[in-house]
Amino acid sequence: MTLRPNACPRRFPDGCYIVSLRYGANIVWCYGPPSNPCADTNQYGWGGVITTAKGNPTTKMSASWYGPYQCVPSLCGSDQGTYVLDTISVGKGLRETSRFKYVESVCKDASCVASAIGLLVGP
Repeated sequence: MTLRPNACPRRFPDGCYIVSLRYGANIVWCYGPPSNPCADTNQYGWGGVITTAKGNPTTKMSASWYGPYQCVPSLCGSDQGTYVLDTISVGKGLRETSRFKYVESVCKDASCVASAIGLLVGP
């Protein structure tokens, strides 16, 4: 689930998401120009590293990436291009948070510093 833009701190320009204690989270990622935002997704290898907001490693959540998959309008807005699925799994000891205590650095090929998303833990 995506949070409203005004609920997401500016330090997370790529968005903020709620991770369910029960189900984790699935996030669809596309990459491309504004005219076709999913056109270039399959040109790169994707991954993610979850840490605490202070940059410390955590075992309470992990990210697995799958795809690329052919776009469908319900996920990408059109059937053009491809998307990847970022599946966040929860581990033992994770508790609900009222702040963004976790961050996923999104990696495109070898670069993991280009994007970061805020993660809030909910029910």
